[in-house]
Amino acid sequence: MDVGQDATFGYGTLAFWKGRHFVSVLAEQESERTRAAVLALGRAVAEAIPEAGERPALVGRLPAAGLDPASVVYLRHPRILEAHVPVGPDNPLGVGPSSPAVASRYRLDGGGADLVLVDYADPEGASSAGKAFAARFLDGDEPAHRGDGWCAAAPSGSAGARSCCGPRRGSGALPPRRGDERSKAMTQSLDRRGFLQIGGGAAAAGVLGLGPAHAAPDAKARVVLVRRREVLDSEGRVSGPVIHAMLNEAVVALLGEKDAAAAWRRLVKPTDVVGVKSNVWGRLPTPPELEQAIRDEVVGAGVSPANVAVDDRGVRSNPVFQRMTAS
Repeated sequence: MDVGQDATFGYGTLAFWKGRHFVSVLAEQESERTRAAVLALGRAVAEAIPEAGERPALVGRLPAAGLDPASVVYLRHPRILEAHVPVGPDNPLGVGPSSPAVASRYRLDGGGADLVLVDYADPEGASSAGKAFAARFLDGDEPAHRGDGWCAAAPSGSAGARSCCGPRRGSGALPPRRGDERSKAMTQSLDRRGFLQIGGGAAAAGVLGLGPAHAAPDAKARVVLVRRREVLDSEGRVSGPVIHAMLNEAVVALLGEKDAAAAWRRLVKPTDVVGVKSNVWGRLPTPPELEQAIRDEVVGAGVSPANVAVDDRGVRSNPVFQRMTAS
């Protein structure tokens, strides 16, 4: 996208950097009109910044194999790191103005991992962060949380450097997976100034729930993650057919059915009245294309179109939600 440097656009938000500046332009409601206005404002701001900038050298030290370029975030504040890779609100890595970091996501065989590199101003800072991080996540040279997916590795000859695999994020309980091989693969590319944390799993997508829940109180949740780069075009627009296919792929995987039609028939029956709670919040709205895909599949399962509604703020007064039997 030709706005500043490394611009991204999606869900009404344009973000880019240029020179020493980071710029974010947000529209509360996304439409063709607001999209054009956001892009026009972004281009005007970018043109008003005379100098271009070079990518921080720390970004160039990320191992290339398996890296998702769109996931790379350069930061100088622990709260920003915590939003991307939760390591603790007390900042055990010591990220700050004099110790910048870069967070990134990797796609590896058997799963994914988050990688954080921190560049410390001096060996004392690296040593202090290493001790703080080890005190929380390690028991000597062993994981301190052996049962929930944590693992650890120390690159040979890398005093003060550590790698640690963490538990999967998301609302579901998943079987723990040790990440030793992934740790070894990544730490081979790092020297003593690299201090990293490798997350043991990619962020999990929310599970669509249509119909009443019948799981036992102590049953484990099943979490499904579906990713497709082509779901967004170069302008950040959502592809209806792609997101529809992703939805069906998730539902089939969630329920273990042979095809989408069978899966949707398990979720709703023709006599149901279905209310689908969406989200109109400007920073994280439900894409209209996804809302339409859900509606199409519910109707395709035999529910009358008159008995299907998608709503957010109007759910309390929506007549379909008032008499719904599935949600």
